[in-house]
Amino acid sequence: MILILSECRDYATDQVFGFLNRRTDVECVRLNIESIITDDFFCNIHDDFFLIEGRKIWYAEVRTVWYRRFGTSSVANFLEYVENNISTKLSVQLNNELKSITQYILHRLGHCAWTNHYSTVTVNKFVVLDKAKKLGIKIPETYIANKARLIDNSNDLIVKSAYEPNFFTYKNGFYATYTSEYNQGIASSFFPSLLQKKIEKKIEIRSFFILGEFYSMAIFSQDHEDTEVDFRRYVEDEPNRFLPYKLPKIYEYKLKKLMDKLNINCGSIDLIQNREDELVFLEINPVGQFGMIESRCNYGLYKILADKLIYMHEKEISF
Repeated sequence: MILILSECRDYATDQVFGFLNRRTDVECVRLNIESIITDDFFCNIHDDFFLIEGRKIWYAEVRTVWYRRFGTSSVANFLEYVENNISTKLSVQLNNELKSITQYILHRLGHCAWTNHYSTVTVNKFVVLDKAKKLGIKIPETYIANKARLIDNSNDLIVKSAYEPNFFTYKNGFYATYTSEYNQGIASSFFPSLLQKKIEKKIEIRSFFILGEFYSMAIFSQDHEDTEVDFRRYVEDEPNRFLPYKLPKIYEYKLKKLMDKLNINCGSIDLIQNREDELVFLEINPVGQFGMIESRCNYGLYKILADKLIYMHEKEISF
């Protein structure tokens, strides 16, 4: 059995699950994290299975797992409702209790071959950059600071989230943690932040890595002022150009070594090609979106991922 751990409204999961369900020789089950809250869910730790909507899922029958998105972010609306209407502490408590339950299920699946092992779906950006640097991969000059006077302003800098980007609502406003140019005049003191030397780029590159193979896309984000620093600030009336891109073999080799060091076999990698045509590594998101690459470059990624899961299932191997 192939088990997909995901959330209800994830398009990539819908597509891969659709390809897997067309195969009559492989059983595939999808467990959304919301189902543990809203559907009939029962688990007895003395048993070797759990029940979801009356169906027994035997741990021993699961041979391959794809950890797509099984964190608690997808139940954020429920937790936000609890926080706003009942108690912040209760929201935190329920979040932690749900994590304990999902961690137990993951523990019972420890024998499986994994695409995105649950222990590596969250990475530390600073640790990743340090490991990349030690492998000879070029990275931006990177700093952590909490005072403007500590920062050398001889170079233009950008500031970005030290953790995974997020979205917030506050007083009927909606805010996102975009990468932005650093302005020393904004504040003299601030929460410890990740700053990097701004790189003059030719293109940005988003590369999807899946079990040893790369599928990359060039993003001409520098062509528009709004997306020059962060291409996620998408402009509908003047969209960026996107083209398939092939990483040099030697660079793919270095990135594979980095992924091996991090024990990550699937994820999205962000890079920049600077004005000198050097590739500069930015970060890795093990459960990052790859639908944008597929929609622009037509690699067939959903079927490729489904085929990889079937291959792992048949060979009973873990990458």
